[in-house]
Amino acid sequence: MKKTTRAIISYIMAVAIVLGCITCTQLGQINVEAKEGKWVVTLDPGHGGSDGGATRGGINEKDLNLKIAKYCKEYIENNTTNIVVRMTRENDKYVGLYDRAPLARSYGSDLLVSIHNNSSTNTSTHGAEVIIPRHFYNAEMKVFGEDVLNNITASTGIAKRKVYTRDCTNGVIYTLDEVGAPNGQLNPENDMYNYSQYTGEKSPRVLGDYYGIICSGVELQLPTCIIEHAFLSNDGDRAKLADERILKALGEADAKAIIKYFETGVKQNEAYEEARQLLLPEIDTNEIGIAYKAHVQKEGWQDWKYNGEEAGTTGKSYRVEAIMLYPYNLPEGASLKTETHIQGYGWRTKVINSYEKAGTIGTSGESKRIEAIALTLEGVPGYEIEYRVHIQNIGWSSWRSQGEIAGTSGMSYRLESIQIRIVPVEQKTLSPYLTYRSHVQKEGWLDWVSEGSLSGTSGKSLRMEAVQINLHNPEPGMYISAKIHVQRKGWLTFPKVTPETIIGTSGESLRVEAINLMLNGTDKYKLQYRVHIQGIGWTGWIDQGNDAGTVGLSKRLEAMQIRIVEK
Repeated sequence: MKKTTRAIISYIMAVAIVLGCITCTQLGQINVEAKEGKWVVTLDPGHGGSDGGATRGGINEKDLNLKIAKYCKEYIENNTTNIVVRMTRENDKYVGLYDRAPLARSYGSDLLVSIHNNSSTNTSTHGAEVIIPRHFYNAEMKVFGEDVLNNITASTGIAKRKVYTRDCTNGVIYTLDEVGAPNGQLNPENDMYNYSQYTGEKSPRVLGDYYGIICSGVELQLPTCIIEHAFLSNDGDRAKLADERILKALGEADAKAIIKYFETGVKQNEAYEEARQLLLPEIDTNEIGIAYKAHVQKEGWQDWKYNGEEAGTTGKSYRVEAIMLYPYNLPEGASLKTETHIQGYGWRTKVINSYEKAGTIGTSGESKRIEAIALTLEGVPGYEIEYRVHIQNIGWSSWRSQGEIAGTSGMSYRLESIQIRIVPVEQKTLSPYLTYRSHVQKEGWLDWVSEGSLSGTSGKSLRMEAVQINLHNPEPGMYISAKIHVQRKGWLTFPKVTPETIIGTSGESLRVEAINLMLNGTDKYKLQYRVHIQGIGWTGWIDQGNDAGTVGLSKRLEAMQIRIVEK
């Protein structure tokens, strides 16, 4: 009851505020952690190209910003391997104001830092300051901003001014998604008057930010700030900025704060957390588990599902576009790492910490399909997370767990439904499944892919020369045998395949022309496979023990797919 009352009061108070902000880019959400356990920070050297920024005494702000950013990047890369540094520009080129946050988002960034220097008509004004978002990410950015300013003053003597926010001055507003975060679009109308006149269903909304880089960063659910290092208009500050040693120290001051930000960890502000909690499902058990719901093409958000229930659809050919995950009753310090393969974006990684409670993966409002997923539960001894997905043209995958990939990549197949559960280790489902990879002309060994995915190339006219197959969770006595038809060598036989077995040849520049696989030692499962043949294209799915490809036609195999199915 208290939560409901508080939500109503918060919403009424928000409606009473006169809102405004600079127009924000209309895009979806971003991931929170970079691929393979690394964080990503994007440094944004302000201005550039035809936009010189402030200019005083022959010094151009755009040049200072770029130098400081490069020194910052260098320090981070020399002092930690946990952070990947990207930049919106690395030379003197123009980048549009509202292109910068989308660039950072495309890099999978966790933090966007816009690097600037200041100017004022009052030449006595001097010192460093940091501008941060007024609502979302406010608490963590305030801590970060204070660290930056303390570092700058300690290393350069430039005065510490303040960490502050600035409200919008025109009529664009943030609207919120189901966990109380900016939903990546201005909906239904982008100014307060039209919003108040709109009679359809409305999203909640909050007052935005003034500066375009912060506004667009927040819209993309990306912690963003502006660092104004010193005033070019002040003689004392300008003299410091003319010293290369000071520029290096400024870059290192920023870098030290960035490293601390990631390695120490920060929390969202209380208002953000409260908004999220009001929209989570009520859990009436003390057992560890997971709730989740899917955003489905044409249907939108479905209801919450729990521990193994199906979220999504089957038989409708609808794509899953996003999934909201709420692992509940996790111990303090636990986390859920998610890796999602999204149409047009590739792999995106996000970590949901125990204090964050819930998180959304995928995209909203972009009509993009989720193609594959991998989940890893960390910090919960004795428990693992397992999941399986329904894949376009393939059907249900076997159960996967703890970072194993469910779905496909390289085939443009949509996920249509998903089941997820957190279980004690002794109750984990151990279904057999495959990963495999190909050795391809000019490209060598490609990455391992999950079953049903494309391995090889299509449209490049490159021959497959060999294959490796890894059988996971085999039943006792289960193994794969293979034979392969190779240019000039004919059929080669491999009675028992291990992950190290090279099925074909390597270093001989010989094409694979046909393949025949068999899953032995089981009455429950069988292999199916199909191949892409030079000049012919894809075959249909072929049952184990049958040849896929051609013999005597001198045609290369260019790609293949393999899967395990029940007999």
